[in-house]
This record gives sequence, C-alpha cells and structure tokens, in this order.
Amino acid sequence: MTPEEWTFLVILLISIPIGFLFKKAGPGLKRWGAAAVGLGLTVFTCGPHTLHSLITVLGTWALIQAQPCSCRSLALLWIFSYTLFFHTLSLLGLQTNMHTYIIQLLVTLKLVSLVRDIPDQHLAQRKEMAAGFSKPPALGLLPDVPSLMETLSYSYCYVGIMTVVLIALLAMGRPPAVRDGVPQPLPGQNGALVSVRAGTGADVGGAWLSCMSVPALIPTPSLEKAAALEYDYETIRNFDCYNGEFCISIREGMRYWNMTVQWWLAQYIYKSVPTRSYVVRSVWTLLLSAYWHGLHPGYYLSFFTMPLCLAAEGCLESALSGRLSPRGRKVWCCVHWFLKMRAYEYMFMSFVLLSVDNTFRYWSSVYFCIHVLALACLGIGLALGGHCPREQKMASQAPSLTPEKFRGE
Repeated sequence: MTPEEWTFLVILLISIPIGFLFKKAGPGLKRWGAAAVGLGLTVFTCGPHTLHSLITVLGTWALIQAQPCSCRSLALLWIFSYTLFFHTLSLLGLQTNMHTYIIQLLVTLKLVSLVRDIPDQHLAQRKEMAAGFSKPPALGLLPDVPSLMETLSYSYCYVGIMTVVLIALLAMGRPPAVRDGVPQPLPGQNGALVSVRAGTGADVGGAWLSCMSVPALIPTPSLEKAAALEYDYETIRNFDCYNGEFCISIREGMRYWNMTVQWWLAQYIYKSVPTRSYVVRSVWTLLLSAYWHGLHPGYYLSFFTMPLCLAAEGCLESALSGRLSPRGRKVWCCVHWFLKMRAYEYMFMSFVLLSVDNTFRYWSSVYFCIHVLALACLGIGLALGGHCPREQKMASQAPSLTPEKFRGE
C-alpha cells in the first residue's frame, strides 16, 4: 500500500469512534462538529489543494443566493465547468493528490443534489406567499435557502467527505429533502457509519470506490408510513459482494455494485433527461458518469462498452427464454455467468489502463473478444426473434431496494 492509501485507511478507522460520539451529540454539535472534522481532514490530506473544493462550494452558494429560483442551470454549469478544469489539471499531471480527487468528486455530487432541491423549495415558498397565508414547510422541504455556513457544513461534513457520496441536510440539524413522498434519513439514525476498505487488488480509484456508501432514499407509499420506517445498515450498504459475484447477468451485477451511486444517477441524471427513450437516457447517464470520473479515454471506452453488452444480453435472453428445457436453462445460466465475469474483466481493464493506446493494445491481444461476442449474441438473438431492452426505469432498481428487499435478496 502507498502512503496515501495508508492515510486513507487510518482516516476510515478513526471515523468509527468519532461516529459513535456524534451519534449521541445534539443537533448543533452534529452540524458544526462534523463539519469541523471534515474540513480538518480535508486540509490535512489536501493541503493547498483544498482550494478546489472550497472554490466549488463558494461559487455554488453565491449562485444559489443570487438566483434561488433559477439557480439550477447556472449552478450545474458552474459545477461541471470547474469539474472540467479540475480534471484537466489531473490529466496534465498538475494535480496528483488522491485525496483531493476523492473529496472533489464527492463534494461535486453533494452540491449537484443541493442545487436540484433549492429551486423546488423556493418555488413552494412563493406559491404559499401568493396564496396569502404562511404555514410551516411540508415534511422534508427545507425551511429556507441555506446560508454560507450551512452550505459549508453540509459540503464538508466528515461523514460524506471520503466515504459517503451523498448525505441529507438533516445531518446539519435541518429537515430532510422529500421528493414524491420519500423522506431522507439522518445518518445518526443509522448508528455510526462504519466503512471498511475492501482489498480489491485494483488501482487506487477502485480501492476508494469500494468503500463509498450513502444513506439511500427509501420509497414509501405515504408520509405516515415513511415516519414509521426504521433504518439500519441496509440503508447505506453500497455493495453486495456475494450477489455481485454470483448473480447470472451483467444487468443484475450492476445492481449490486455501487448501489447508492446508481440511485443518485437514476434520480439526478437519468430522470432529468427530457426524452423517455431508454437508449438516450442511458447514454447520457453513462456519459456524465464517465465525465465525473475524469477525462481519461479509458473511462469512456469502459462505460460505452456496457450498453452493447446489455443489449446483446437482453436480446439473446429474450430469444432463448421460451426455447430451453429446464436442464438447458441451467447450462445456459452457467455459461451466462461465465461470460458476465469475462465482460466485467474486459471493461475493467480500460478503466485501469486509462489511455486509448494501452486499452486497445490489451483488447487487441485478446482479439476484442467481448465486442465480437456481444455483436454475435445480438445478431443471434435478433435472428431468433429476440428484442433489445426497451424503456426500463433505472429508478425502479435503486429506490426499490428497501431494507426488506435488501435482506430478501
């Protein structure tokens, strides 16, 4: 392990006792204490590079204050423009600090989530004023636009600075955001958030990704039932290692990997695409996901191989579903699992090698086998009367993962 990785591991271990202390603390200490710890960790690990995340936060807050009703587009433009600048520095080798990279990406996710909810809150307030009466905000709506200190405490809360992708404003002692009757839990309600770094044998990026988790939104049919829900570890679990390894299909495997990040992508990216086209929505989501990771071509080669594999898998499965005997189905499941694992390895190599030359050198050494096989399966499936996946709501994958369904799976 490199010194940076040792530092990262020590920070994760230290967060365990700190989590138990904050669990019993009052709202004020949770808000400002957690932010102080997070900011301290940021300065300690990033040094002067802390300015990257700080500039992003301050710019976003300024846009929210200037145009709270229409800040969404402006703030997103600012956030993703600075992300481009940050990734350009990394691509040129001018920014090589692993911790800065991690913190910048996670702060970006939290700010995107924040600027999406602010206009909704501001619009609700204006409607109430127009109606000529004032009442407390509905459950889950922010009572007002967050101040500078609240935005900073939310952005630098230690719970979400290196190990959690997205936390609610509840962590700052405020009501959670509720969308479509879905409340967001407070990390303190889940006990101490404990993250254990998995030894993946992969690159540094894969290593820290293996321990990201997020308090996921749990869909409920009504606010009354929402208030009665209890949250446990399943609320923030991000990986299901067993099912991820031994499930049959590529699509299933995706559901068990980075589950909370997939929920975020479904809610904030996939659903925001104006068209209902599954292909367009998926491509746009994958493009932004690759862009969020960086500008290295390997990210894009990896992410854009996935749709081909999914299309081939779905088409061949639909063609064979009614043609196989029970014994043949078992054989097909074994073959399908074997091919799924090879496809993951194939795509992972471009994620690690990063450059076009190195990725194509590896893929050519194995004769572009997964691309060829995917095209062949797609052709066979179409010839047998199969069809490619149509509109399938990604949101139905991640939000449907209630604690009961997690345990059932």
